[in-house]
Amino acid sequence: MSFMKNFTLFFLLASTISSYGQKQMFTIVSVNGQTFNTKNYKQKNNGLSFKEKDGDKTSIAYSEIDKIISTGKKDRFNFTLKPIRFSEKKSVFMKEILTGKVSLYERSVTDFAASVNNNNSTEIKYKSYYLKKRDRPIAEFIDGNITYLKFKNNIIHYFSDCDSLITKVKRNKGKLIKLEDIVVYYNEKCN
Repeated sequence: MSFMKNFTLFFLLASTISSYGQKQMFTIVSVNGQTFNTKNYKQKNNGLSFKEKDGDKTSIAYSEIDKIISTGKKDRFNFTLKPIRFSEKKSVFMKEILTGKVSLYERSVTDFAASVNNNNSTEIKYKSYYLKKRDRPIAEFIDGNITYLKFKNNIIHYFSDCDSLITKVKRNKGKLIKLEDIVVYYNEKCN
């Protein structure tokens, strides 16, 4: 049951994704390599249920899902979701941005802020980013941009095994360096 709790945020993302079902196809890939193609899927207690392209109704447990590949006519429909561990006990499906020696993942989060004056709440959506080295089981949270000191220090610490990247980051004088560019540089130029 705790596995289900770990995927709560996935359902928020999945409901948003499923609303685009007419223009989108999903390929659900199991950990043993089996693939299922569907236009839409629904959450169940322990997994997903969906109707395959050939019309067969199928279910798959969350623990059996390796990834979900979304494809469509527009770029916003083309992405891969993977279950990523971000703590000892918690995993969530995250959008894969880059893969390599270091992979970059995006996590969509929806929070609700309660109003003090009335009973209304406001939905707040934001994205957070995680880095995962191949040899590490847990992805690490990275937030902000290179112009902020905390982010800069986190990057220097995380990529401490690449002197040329650290030099480049330290020499940055207030210019925005994208996290994607840092990961690409590391994957291409660092051991």
